[in-house]
Amino acid sequence: MVGNPEPSSDEELVARARPLLQPADAGERRRALDRFERQAGTGRTTNELQTIVAAAHEGRVDALFVGDAPHPFGTFQPDLGRMEVHPASEAGDEDLVDAAIFHTLRTGGHVFAMEDTSLPLGGGLAALLRY
Repeated sequence: MVGNPEPSSDEELVARARPLLQPADAGERRRALDRFERQAGTGRTTNELQTIVAAAHEGRVDALFVGDAPHPFGTFQPDLGRMEVHPASEAGDEDLVDAAIFHTLRTGGHVFAMEDTSLPLGGGLAALLRY
């Protein structure tokens, strides 16, 4: 692929972009993890899916750390604060982690992809909240 990325798959584009982003991403990720560690126990860190999805919708996620585990599917109704997680994708479901990523980025937060074993608090997802 030289020039036009249209014939490339999403996976190929990600594979080509990752080495270009890693040096900058590593420094930003380390700084965000340091802030996460300093805020632990203050109510501004969480690995609870519903809290993260709701906070992302509200623009409260400063840094989102996403592991490599499969993402849960379900529904989230922000006006009611109600979430349903399903064992398999059902009609009308969305990828709840992708929704958290989208809303975090939409409101100026940062998203960092990590291996599950490197995530703060364990699990497949963690967030540093603005407030």
